[in-house]
Amino acid sequence: MQPFDDMLPEEREPQYEELTTLLQQSYRKPPSEALHRQEQILARVRDRLGITDGENAFNQEDVGGLFPAYLKPLPSVSHRTGWFSRLVIQIAAVLIIVLLLGSFLFLTQFRTSSTILSQPSHTRGVLSLQVTPPTVALGGMLTLRGSNFYPSGRVGLTRDASIPIVDTGGTSIIHADKTGSFSDTVWVDPSWGSGPHIIRAEDAHSHRSASFQVTITGPVSLRPPHLVSSTESIDLGNGDQTTNSTQMIALSNDGGGQITWRATATESWLLISPASGTISSDQSIHVTIAGDRSNLKVGSYNGSVIFTSNTGRSSIPVKMNVTPLQLTPAVFSFTGDGSKGVSYALPSGSSSPCSTVDPVRRG
Repeated sequence: MQPFDDMLPEEREPQYEELTTLLQQSYRKPPSEALHRQEQILARVRDRLGITDGENAFNQEDVGGLFPAYLKPLPSVSHRTGWFSRLVIQIAAVLIIVLLLGSFLFLTQFRTSSTILSQPSHTRGVLSLQVTPPTVALGGMLTLRGSNFYPSGRVGLTRDASIPIVDTGGTSIIHADKTGSFSDTVWVDPSWGSGPHIIRAEDAHSHRSASFQVTITGPVSLRPPHLVSSTESIDLGNGDQTTNSTQMIALSNDGGGQITWRATATESWLLISPASGTISSDQSIHVTIAGDRSNLKVGSYNGSVIFTSNTGRSSIPVKMNVTPLQLTPAVFSFTGDGSKGVSYALPSGSSSPCSTVDPVRRG
């Protein structure tokens, strides 16, 4: 018995014979052909359909619908890996951007840290100002000491509501030393007035400041303090290297308030005692001026004693002569009759005792 054949007559034509064979191979379950072979068969079917029925050719989606799902061609390797490649590229771009931003932030932070480290450590310290004494009378002197300021930097001195303070050197802006410290003196003139006052020292580099409170006592005198010397010049006279000369002078305050003074000599052979002090109103003090000739050669010498106080500066000229050393010859006196020896004595002032010399015996 012949098997049932449901093929149409036109399907037996030679042009459809190969197509029929291919379709029969494709619909075998399970498929006996390998995956790559299935893809080849489907490709040939599509080609044959395109050649056989060009006017009613099926597109890829129509052809795919004629076959089982397990015979549909798998996506190509390029389609499966395309999204992964794009993802890798995007991740790489993000990483590059992050690295660039991180490098920029690191360099910025490094430069900032380097700038901070390059600054002296004192800039992180607390500015300090000490004033002594904390209580002083009008006309007195204050000593200011500061630390942790900018090395060799400028420091402005003010009091109360930013009133400049002029120190004993005549300036209101001083300089710290290489360690950031300073020491200065200030005269308290009558313009301060009695009562509490705030003294400030401002660092011109960091614009930070330190302050200290002092108390000024005493009423304001109608007469300003005035330093007066009992002499306008000093003459220490003549003398040799074994002679030193001294002269005493008097310093007085011919005014109100208080005078704080100090004295310095322009020459090393000039000696002053005492060299500093304080004089209240209508008081006086004695100062000794001495000249040391021990290391000087013969000749005339000139110098000055300079007095500096809250009333100003003054000087007294000093002159002195050094004369040659005078030697007195020794005079001998002899006593004796020649039979018992001879005694001799040096003149008055000699340290040698009297001696006896035995007579010369002739035999």
